[in-house]
Amino acid sequence: MLYFSLLLTIFIIASQTFSLIIPRERRSVHEKRDAVPTGWAPVQILRPDTPIRVQFSLKQSNIDKLDDYLLDIAHPESENYGRLWTQKQIIETFAASPETIATVKDWLILHGLDKEKIKLSSDRLWLIVEMTAQDAESLLEATYQVFEHAESGAVQMACDSYSLPSHIQNHVDFVHPGTTLNAPKTSNTKRRSVSGRSDGNVSKRDTQLTLPPGLSANSTDRCDEVIFPRVNPTELDSEEQLLLLIIHVTAIYRQEDLDGFFGIFSPELVGDSPTFVSIDGGILQGNDSAEPISDPTESNLDLEYLMTFVHPQEVTLYQTGSLQLTSDSLFNNFLDALDGTYCSFEGGDDPTTDAVFPQPQPGGFQGPADCGTVKPANVIIREIRVFRPDMDALMKKQFISFMQGLLLACQELLLALTSPSLKNWTKVGATQMNPNSTVRDPESAFDISGGGFSSVFPRPSYQQPAVEKYLENFVPEHTKGLFNTNGRGFPDLSSNGAHWAVVINDEFLLQDGTSASAPTIAAMITAINDARMAVGKGPVGFINPTIYSERFQPAFNDITTGGNIGCDGNVGSGFNASVGWDPVTGLGTPNFSKLLELWMELP
Repeated sequence: MLYFSLLLTIFIIASQTFSLIIPRERRSVHEKRDAVPTGWAPVQILRPDTPIRVQFSLKQSNIDKLDDYLLDIAHPESENYGRLWTQKQIIETFAASPETIATVKDWLILHGLDKEKIKLSSDRLWLIVEMTAQDAESLLEATYQVFEHAESGAVQMACDSYSLPSHIQNHVDFVHPGTTLNAPKTSNTKRRSVSGRSDGNVSKRDTQLTLPPGLSANSTDRCDEVIFPRVNPTELDSEEQLLLLIIHVTAIYRQEDLDGFFGIFSPELVGDSPTFVSIDGGILQGNDSAEPISDPTESNLDLEYLMTFVHPQEVTLYQTGSLQLTSDSLFNNFLDALDGTYCSFEGGDDPTTDAVFPQPQPGGFQGPADCGTVKPANVIIREIRVFRPDMDALMKKQFISFMQGLLLACQELLLALTSPSLKNWTKVGATQMNPNSTVRDPESAFDISGGGFSSVFPRPSYQQPAVEKYLENFVPEHTKGLFNTNGRGFPDLSSNGAHWAVVINDEFLLQDGTSASAPTIAAMITAINDARMAVGKGPVGFINPTIYSERFQPAFNDITTGGNIGCDGNVGSGFNASVGWDPVTGLGTPNFSKLLELWMELP
C-alpha cells in the first residue's frame, strides 16, 4: 500500500511537471490563406528533418502614435517642421516592449526550445529560432510545403495557415515563413503601338524613329511648360540634389531607347545615362552587362521623362542586392547603404534575418556590405503592388518600416498607385486631356486611375476634413456599403497619365497609367527641393500633411469630371471625380508655380 502511494505521488508530481513543459493552450488561427495565388502551385512536402529558420515578428511599441510623430515634423504649422529623428530614436521608440519579448521567449522555452538558440534581432522586433520542419509544424499547428511560381520559377516555403495561443497572439504580428507567397513584379503600364508592333527582336536602331501621329518634336516642351514650368537653372545646385529612382532588381532600361527619345525631345541628353549605384551587388541588366535584359517598359518610361524633366540634375538609379538576395533583406541593405550607423547600431545586421557578406550562395556577391556608402536622395519613387484587400501581416510590417523611415530622412516617398494600403506614402492618380481640348484646359479623371479606401489602415488625421467632405456629399449610390468609410482614402493628388509617347525596343509606344503620372510629380518635388536648398533651406520631406493643409489648397486644379473603373470592370461603376478631394484624382493636379511659391515661404 505504501509502495502504491509512493508511485501515485510520483505520478502526480510528474504529471504536474509535464503540464508545465507542454501546457494545454487555447489556440486560434493567426493567419490563413483561403487560396493559393494565381501562378503558384505546391510542389513538395518538407521532410520532417528539414531545417527551418522561424522568425516571430513582435508587436511594435507606440505604433498608435506614429501619425502624431509624422505630423510633428511634416505639418507646415508645427514648430518641429523639418526636424528629423535619429536612428537611435527610431529603435528606442518602436522596439517591442520587454513584456512582449519575455512572453514570446518564455512560451518558446516552455515548448522545449533551447533558450540559447532563441535570438533577438538588433532592432528588438524579431525573435528568431532554428528548428526542424517537424518541430515548427508541431509548434504552429501548420503544414509547410514548397511552392513554385510557374512563370518565374521562383520557389518559396509557406503554409496555408498556422495557429498561436491567445496570450501569444497579442504579442506577435506574424510568423515567417507563413502564408505569404510573393509573386515577382510585372509591368503595370498599358501600351499601344503607334508605328506597328515589333516582332519582339531587340536590335540597334539604324533609322530615324517615327513620331506618333499628331505629335511633334516640341509637343513635350509645350506640355512641360504648362504642367511643369522650369525653375531658373541658375537656382539649381546639381551637386546637392539627387532624384532617386528605385527599380526592381529584374527591371532595366535600354540605352538605345533613351537616346532615341532624347534625340527628338531632349537632344542635349543623347548619350546620357542615369547614374548607376550598385548596393551589395546590385546588377545592371542588359546594355553592357552579361545579365539578360528583361522588359524595359517601366524603366524606359520613368527615365525618358524624369531625365528630361529634371535636367541638368542627375537621376540616380539604385539597384539593391544581387539576384541571390531575398526581398525580406533588401530594405535593411538599402538603409545600411544610406546610413552607416544603421549597420552597427545595437549590434548591426543580424545574420539570421539579413544578408551575410560575402554571400555563401553560388554566384552571390563576394564584396563587403555597403555601409554609409551612398548619398541619400530627397525624392524616392517606388512601385509596390498589393491587390489583396486583406493585406497580410508581413506587408503591414514592411510598410510600417517605410513610414518610420519618413521620420529619419528628408525624403518624399512617391507611389505609382496600385495599392490602397500604403498609409503614409504619397499616392499618385492619373488624369487625361478631354477630346478636342488643349493642355491649358481642365482635365478629367482617367478611368484606369486607382482610387478608393483602405480596408487595412485608418484614415490619417491630416486627411480627415477633405475626405469627410466627400463622404458627406459625393459618394455614388452604387458604391455605398462596398468600402470602408473609415479607411485611408487615396490617391492624394494626380497628374496626366494618358497617351505618353515612350520609346521601347526601337519604336514609339503610347503608355497609359500612374507609372506615367508619378514621375511628373517626382520631378516637381525635386525642382522645389532644389529651389529651397539654393537659399539654405531643407528639402520638403513628407509632403502629405502640407498638401492637405488649408494653406496649400489654392495650389491644386480641382478635377470634377470622369471616374474610375469599378469592380465589374466597367467605366462609371467605380467612384467619380467631384468638387474637392475625391477617390479618383485626390486633391487634383498640382499647379507647380503656386506649389513652389508656397513651399518657399516655409522654413
